[in-house]
Amino acid sequence: MADGQVKATISGPILFLSSGQWAHALASLKERLPLRNLHWKSSARPAIRTVQELDVTLLLLDSVRDEPASQIPVTLLEKPLLNIFFFSCEDADAYKNSVKKQIKDWHTLVSQRRNQEWLIVLVVRPETQSTSNRLFQRASILDKVKSDFNMAKRDRCVQLAWAVGSDDPGAWSDLLSKMKEGILSTFDAHIMQREEEVRRSETQRQMPGWNFCTFFILKESLAYSFEGLNLIEEAQIQYDELEASFFQVLKEQNLSWFGHLGGTALNDDSAPLLSITKKPYRDMMLSNTITIFDFRSYLLARQCFLLSKLGKIAEAASKAARFVTTFARTLRENESDLSEFFIESWMYSAAFNIVDTCEEWAQAANLDSSAMLAFHAIKAGLLELARCQLDKIGIVKGHIPAEAPFTISRPAASAATNNSSGTAVTPSHQGPPISRLDLLEVLNDRDAFDRLYIATTHRAIQTYGSCGRKRFTLKLHDSLASLDQCRGRYSSAHSIFSSLPSYYVSSKWTSLEGFTLSQSIECRPEAEQPLDTDWVTQAVAFLKTYIADRTAPTLCKEATTLEDQGFAGKNVQEQRDYLAGIVKRLQEAGGMLSENHAVQGHPAFVPRLTKSDGRLVLTEDGSLVDITVLNALPAEVLVDKIEVTLTGREQEELIFSSSMETVLPPGITVATLSNPIPSSGLFVLKSAVLRMGRIVFHYNHSTAPKSIKQQVVRLPKDPAAVDVQVGFPHQVVLDATASVTVTLSTGRNHLVDAVMSFSNPGQEVNFHTENAQLLSGEVDSVEFMDNTICIKNVVPRTLLRFNLPYSGLRVDLMKVQVHVKYLTATTKTPEQRRTIKRTRTVNTALPLAVNVQDYFRGQRLFSKFRISCASEQPLRIRDAVLQNKSTLSSLRISRFRRADAVPETITPMRPAYYLFCVESESGGQRQDNSGMSLLLTFRTLREDAETTVTDAINHACSQRPSMADHRAWMWHMVMTEVDQHSAWADTYGSNGNVDLRHIPWGEKCSAAGLSADVAEAMESVVETLAQGRTERTHLGKQDKGDWRTLCIPVDVPILSILNAARISIASGISGDSIYAGQSLQAILSIKTTLHWGQGSTDDQHLLRFDINAEGEGNWLVSGPKRGEYVAKDDSTLERQITLVPLRYGSLSLPKVSVVPVMDPGNEYPEDTPSCETHQMHAAERVSVLPRSARATYIVDL
Repeated sequence: MADGQVKATISGPILFLSSGQWAHALASLKERLPLRNLHWKSSARPAIRTVQELDVTLLLLDSVRDEPASQIPVTLLEKPLLNIFFFSCEDADAYKNSVKKQIKDWHTLVSQRRNQEWLIVLVVRPETQSTSNRLFQRASILDKVKSDFNMAKRDRCVQLAWAVGSDDPGAWSDLLSKMKEGILSTFDAHIMQREEEVRRSETQRQMPGWNFCTFFILKESLAYSFEGLNLIEEAQIQYDELEASFFQVLKEQNLSWFGHLGGTALNDDSAPLLSITKKPYRDMMLSNTITIFDFRSYLLARQCFLLSKLGKIAEAASKAARFVTTFARTLRENESDLSEFFIESWMYSAAFNIVDTCEEWAQAANLDSSAMLAFHAIKAGLLELARCQLDKIGIVKGHIPAEAPFTISRPAASAATNNSSGTAVTPSHQGPPISRLDLLEVLNDRDAFDRLYIATTHRAIQTYGSCGRKRFTLKLHDSLASLDQCRGRYSSAHSIFSSLPSYYVSSKWTSLEGFTLSQSIECRPEAEQPLDTDWVTQAVAFLKTYIADRTAPTLCKEATTLEDQGFAGKNVQEQRDYLAGIVKRLQEAGGMLSENHAVQGHPAFVPRLTKSDGRLVLTEDGSLVDITVLNALPAEVLVDKIEVTLTGREQEELIFSSSMETVLPPGITVATLSNPIPSSGLFVLKSAVLRMGRIVFHYNHSTAPKSIKQQVVRLPKDPAAVDVQVGFPHQVVLDATASVTVTLSTGRNHLVDAVMSFSNPGQEVNFHTENAQLLSGEVDSVEFMDNTICIKNVVPRTLLRFNLPYSGLRVDLMKVQVHVKYLTATTKTPEQRRTIKRTRTVNTALPLAVNVQDYFRGQRLFSKFRISCASEQPLRIRDAVLQNKSTLSSLRISRFRRADAVPETITPMRPAYYLFCVESESGGQRQDNSGMSLLLTFRTLREDAETTVTDAINHACSQRPSMADHRAWMWHMVMTEVDQHSAWADTYGSNGNVDLRHIPWGEKCSAAGLSADVAEAMESVVETLAQGRTERTHLGKQDKGDWRTLCIPVDVPILSILNAARISIASGISGDSIYAGQSLQAILSIKTTLHWGQGSTDDQHLLRFDINAEGEGNWLVSGPKRGEYVAKDDSTLERQITLVPLRYGSLSLPKVSVVPVMDPGNEYPEDTPSCETHQMHAAERVSVLPRSARATYIVDL
């Protein structure tokens, strides 16, 4: 193809062109080239194309030959796009006489040239512009030129004001602008004409005589034209469209314009792929002798070259790499027409040529870091492609075995050319031998092959590393390790193989990970490596990849090839035998390890709970759960122990384990695990463990994603197991050390020894076990030591109740953590020491509230106690006793109660009242200060019901001795149903019965595996509970059983002055003769006692009395209604008063108030004595009749 640079011709008068002014002007013009920022707007294209720079070659018009148009399409830039005429003229006559003719002759010549723009430039000196006449004269010359030569309203005349030495850049702006317009105008006209020719040729594609090669040359001329104008994207589009046209022709199978496939010429296998000068491609296309091989190579080279000019080096390399791999399949289909190893040599040479050529382009383009990174990634892939060709050559020549990983890149067609013995069969080939020298050397020299193979692989590894694609380097390291393995370098091969799996894990490349692991395992015996922890790690990882390959889709393109290679290429039985051998050696290694080797979440086993309900052992304490283990391996596995960990409330953990070795065949195995600790409630599966010697397969279920539902199991409560309860103390003394009651139930167990310890989670309370007391229960020995209570030899079905004092912060709800370690006398596990941990919440607040109201009457004190519930829980009060703290007390206490008093039920809405009388026996001032105490005997309504249920069960079992072992179960079932019966408290609180006869006890007993005798006993118990308290005479008294006692200290109240006031109407007045308004004589008497005070009986007090009659408006008082007096112990004040009833009816007498008179000089008001006045006439009433007449009285006040 001819030079594609834009050309422009220059012409002018001979004298001007030979002058020094023109020489300097031409040099200055060339300095301003190339043209910049050209904007091409074509009518056939919607967008404006911008040319950043455009080189323009300036030629003399006489040197350009106007040859006729060639029949062979060439670039549109072959001829000039612009013709320029330069002249200098300052005189109008000179212009008219000579210059005009010269311009006209030039104009006539260039106008005959088709589609070429022209431009006339008047060169003037800028200093001559100062004179107006010269300026006027020059303007006249330019105007004359425009009027003489401008056509079609287009200005093609421009003035250049320039002189030698002038550096004004603005002087050239008009000229350069006109040059851009002219060049683009000519180019646009040529392009439109050539594109019309291309469209016309393309429409004739189905007509006879149409030739694709001719069409290619025609359309390629557009590409070269765009390239010459630096419109590289437009040029690239032309080649893309040509490529699409070729594929369309290929699809129509109309390849008559091409010769054979090609690739049979000398050096075709080693010629540079991206070179467009290695063959006369244009001549070959014009003569229709070009082959498909050469055509595709030339088209690719042109496309990549244009991409390089755009700076898209990575895209060019990628496009070339895709071409090599895709066109190689076309060559493989015609392999018999090519020489031996032609395809491998061509791909090898093409890959290196692409790498070398693109590296040169990249250095010239000065790419940024991201673009360079992308290029290096493609470059590394090309180097790996070249190494793959060495794999193919090496397998055929016998340098390397025909197995993975060397066969990963081996095509199916090549792989099929093996005979039954597995050796390669060389097909027949034609054509000249390959010409690649380094490949010729390795054909028969194994050492040369190894050197080239290792060097190429290392170069690919280094390039992959430079672009951060570490996972791609792993395959190449794998190849090097396999090469060491087949060369007998086992230590080096094992070292590489063992280092690769860790990278495959992070890259999630399962197939290659499994392959390298199997290779490492196979190399280990040859490398004389023991079955240590490293081997166990590799074996376990290999089993994991085996499971992953079976259950997951392919994660990499190499996986599909590996399915037929290595371990994956074995048949089913061979795989099973191979895996069985690994499992057997894994079990051997597990017994040889010195410490545990943990394996987290291995997919070979899937342990899960079978059921949501556990079971009781029944014969001893403990629970059972069923678990299924899925063995995903095709081999039988022997595990020493299976364990699962369940977590419950308060972070309680239970470990269930198998009692013997378990054989896990392929598939699902059901195993029963046991735990000796008696616990109940809901538990969540936390983890599972399978032990194979020192190898521990651990499965953590607590860290599973939220989308996976947690497995929950319910463990039933064992009523016959050891249990410990902590509750409100049975004996409470408010002014003594606080304590709780600890109840230890042995259940079915004979305790050889047991140790109890107590703690508080918040460390707010300290328990004093050394001061604990055994309240009830039989035990051989008990020791109260610091922090522990030790018990020995306790028979079954024993309740031991302890009083445990504590100190510290008083809270209403106190958490107590109890640890009980105990050993039972059982025949199955005589040395089984169990530990139960319980967290009990104790409500230390009093379940009842006590209020007292005191009434002083002389030397007697009446105390009324109100007992009410402090919570919503009903209580049963057996008795309330007020007693002296000291036996030497002078107080005599008596209680007002019925002779047939029975325990009483109180509820939050119905309290109980108790009245006591306290009398001083000394007859004088109080001398006893020891105080009293109120002793309450009570229990909760539920405890009362539990006692009733226990009595009913004991009564039923006494008639059926065989039921003794089922008492705990019967009690647990009845109380469970009682709790579910919402209204039991109301019925039981009122008459003491609970009706559970509607429950099918026979079915419940049958579901629990119990006999019909137990169901019969349950029916007897239920019938007894349905009776009221008065009907259950066969159970004994109602108040038997365990009751709680509460001792509350009661202080004897202090009252300094007690007054007994009385108003009495004089005797002589008949009760029915009193009328309203009638005056009545009355006596006011106030008796004072100092008996209940703390002072001496000789004390005197100044008191003030006041008769309060105005408040109710019933009486008018006449006389001393208010006054002061001095009171002594046992003294009486009497005053005469007159009372006048102001209305009729039953009237109560006025009240009398008595208060101490304070000394105004007393600075301590708290020293005021307490005083209380009792109205002795409070219950008396006077019947006043209405008067029949009105009367007026004058009363002397």
